[in-house]
Amino acid sequence: MRLRTLFPATLGLLVLAGQPLAAPPVQLEQRVRDFVEASNRHDVEAMVAAVEPGFRWMQIEGERIVVEVVGPEQLRSWLEGYFRSTPSACATLGAVQVDGDFASTVESTEYRDADNVVQRQSATSVYQFGDAGLIRNVWYFPAQESAAPAAPAVAP
Repeated sequence: MRLRTLFPATLGLLVLAGQPLAAPPVQLEQRVRDFVEASNRHDVEAMVAAVEPGFRWMQIEGERIVVEVVGPEQLRSWLEGYFRSTPSACATLGAVQVDGDFASTVESTEYRDADNVVQRQSATSVYQFGDAGLIRNVWYFPAQESAAPAAPAVAP
């Protein structure tokens, strides 16, 4: 009778031991920062390497969520087009808050438009990470125009 009681408990411990542990919050914060830094360098390959195969990039539009990119190959194509059309874009991050597998921040971007006028905007973004520490999903909320230069990044 004792064996029947111990077996399920032991099996449960083995299952838990085999589960990958989520990355610590400091690592997830750094992964968000690394992703944005790769964007500032236009390093498409580093950005693609940071996402899961089922990655999704979504834009929040009012009451709707629009899926803009699905998977690493679509991300690569989208980024190449974005960097060609907006070569001056440079982002800085505010504080990065980590809660479990989610990290949120405000991304401030500065770029020159077609008339060479500096434009500034900021948007809240939420990153979700998978078990391997790769980015599973990103949600971007509507961008807000900013009159002032982007706030300096908060040191990690």
